[in-house]
Amino acid sequence: MTLEGWDRISICDSLPYYDTECEKIPYLTQKVDLELASEFTRLDGLHSGVPPADLFPRNATLLAELTRIETYNAMPPPLDLEETFAQLNEPLRTSPTSATDQTWQEVILSARVYLEHQRMRQLNLALVQTYGSNSWLTQNYPLQRMAEQAEKDLKSIIYLTSRVNQERIHFQTRIGEQLATLEARWTDLVSKVLQVQMSNVSLEIEIQELKQTEFQIRHRQ
Repeated sequence: MTLEGWDRISICDSLPYYDTECEKIPYLTQKVDLELASEFTRLDGLHSGVPPADLFPRNATLLAELTRIETYNAMPPPLDLEETFAQLNEPLRTSPTSATDQTWQEVILSARVYLEHQRMRQLNLALVQTYGSNSWLTQNYPLQRMAEQAEKDLKSIIYLTSRVNQERIHFQTRIGEQLATLEARWTDLVSKVLQVQMSNVSLEIEIQELKQTEFQIRHRQ
């Protein structure tokens, strides 16, 4: 059910606090879900009272990783320098005499890259052993601030969501009373229409009987 004009807000709601027919009629739940899904495609958000979450606005790497997880894409495998070096050395192992100068240059360059990679790994291990504990301790402070900010944002969203639900309860209760009044009025009008139709049928039968009686009287004369 789309409700417009409520505090100048256009929202999409299924009146769950008033309409309980979905609990009594199972197939209605599927129809309501389909209707809500079609309505959500035309809305910018679920509710204007709850702003959309803007995750990692300053960190493109984390945002890309979150997008990858949401789309269920596998993490790309890391570059294996040992495998790359082995692939470049394969022509030299099979036929070293037929290798060209270009092949030798690629192998030498790959060997230099591999050795530099190993040197950097050893250097990083040495740095971690020397300064690792202090570095991790220092990195924990911004992570702790990020966690505290995330908790504050979560509390704010929970508060806004609770506020929206309270407004929904109040709004749907008020609208439910109006719907109940309109339904009772509709039932009364339908009942009156049926009474009028039954009276018309009864009058038509009575008219037919009178016509037959008149016809019989005329023939007797």
